[in-house]
Amino acid sequence: TKDSLQKFRKKKPFLIILLLIASILVVLLWHRIIITANVGEAGVLFRRFTGTEIDKIYKEGVHLISPLDIMTIYETRNQIALHEFDVLSVKGLRIQLAIAIRYRPQYDMLPTLHQRIGPDYLQRVVLPQIESVMRKQLGSYNADQIYTNENGLLNKAIVLAINEVGRNYVEVDDVIIRSLTLPEHIVQAIEDKLAQQEYLRSYEFREQTATREAQRKISEAKGINQAQRIIS
Repeated sequence: TKDSLQKFRKKKPFLIILLLIASILVVLLWHRIIITANVGEAGVLFRRFTGTEIDKIYKEGVHLISPLDIMTIYETRNQIALHEFDVLSVKGLRIQLAIAIRYRPQYDMLPTLHQRIGPDYLQRVVLPQIESVMRKQLGSYNADQIYTNENGLLNKAIVLAINEVGRNYVEVDDVIIRSLTLPEHIVQAIEDKLAQQEYLRSYEFREQTATREAQRKISEAKGINQAQRIIS
């Protein structure tokens, strides 16, 4: 026992140094070892020697990992992105669209999304594809058709854009058009055209009403004339 005690005393400084080094490493690497996924979040783990874990999603809670590995935390709840971009009409007129996108990553495909696209999927996939599809779809229409959403063309473009984004492991619940801006003189011309069309429809309605009233009076006069002849 005395020999053991002497050996321990000799090794004690080294043990203290090792303990201090271990303590320092734990303090420095604490954020790399203890990872927390908060409410509405999930994690994907990249192992330094084997790559991304494709078959596992780390749910809400605290996770212990190797300091050599990297866990990326994703927001899995609905998120909203505000975005503005320009669209050229078939005649080259510039139209500014301001949209709101409600989106979230496909939960079951989170590891694949991380491996193939990455955490910045909004900038890499969602915004560029929505822009591309809407520019392509709206670029074959005139400004007044786009401004008045003729035959629901804006809605059709939005549906196509949502489907296109969905191929990249992201779910887009809705794309809302916040504003559609044209040059002031173009807006005025479109509104004048719409006012004239409304006036023509009103005139046609009044004309049809007058025609029906005239026919009614003719029928009434014929009936009165026939009744008077019967009485005579």
